[in-house]
Amino acid sequence: NDSNCNLWTCKIDQKLLGSQFNILDALGKAVLSGALNSEITTLEIGNLSGGVYLLNIGENLKQTFKVIKE
Repeated sequence: NDSNCNLWTCKIDQKLLGSQFNILDALGKAVLSGALNSEITTLEIGNLSGGVYLLNIGENLKQTFKVIKE
């Protein structure tokens, strides 16, 4: 089991510092949330099962990314 599969590293624009993030599963349920307090943030996702997730960042300048956990 490769431990790298349990971490996601996000590099964000400085204007998004302090933004809240949510990771949503395929059903739209938030499975992980928190704040992005540095330009490079590592998220621990070892407890998530494999599949496709959406990463939502920010409130006003909301950005959404599709992420896949193997």
